[in-house]
Amino acid sequence: MRSLRVAAVAGLSALAMTLGTTTIASAHNHETVTQGEHKIPVEDHTPAHKKETTGLGSAGASSHLGTIDELEADQPANGVAIFGSSKDFDDVPNWAKLLYGTTVLGAIATALGIIVGPIHNFIVHGPQA
Repeated sequence: MRSLRVAAVAGLSALAMTLGTTTIASAHNHETVTQGEHKIPVEDHTPAHKKETTGLGSAGASSHLGTIDELEADQPANGVAIFGSSKDFDDVPNWAKLLYGTTVLGAIATALGIIVGPIHNFIVHGPQA
């Protein structure tokens, strides 16, 4: 019974987090918010120094990824050029290259975790019978 409650709480928490961010994202795109009979204009309260998209990394990073325009966010990507047997990154937008690199690094980190985790467990706890 306890595991059912734990699973239900975990599932509801994940659902709340997913739907909560969706609501925030959709409210941000509208210029007015309707509350009852009243329409309330949504003002942009972002400070002037944060309105420029200067990079996706932290403010103190020594290297930055560039502006949103440099990521070519409005261009579509060709999946065959990225994931095909012969890769051709010449006509692929930068956002797709960034996601491909992140996927490769994530796969490498996962493989290392699968290998290093059991080795560390064996060294710390010894062989388990």
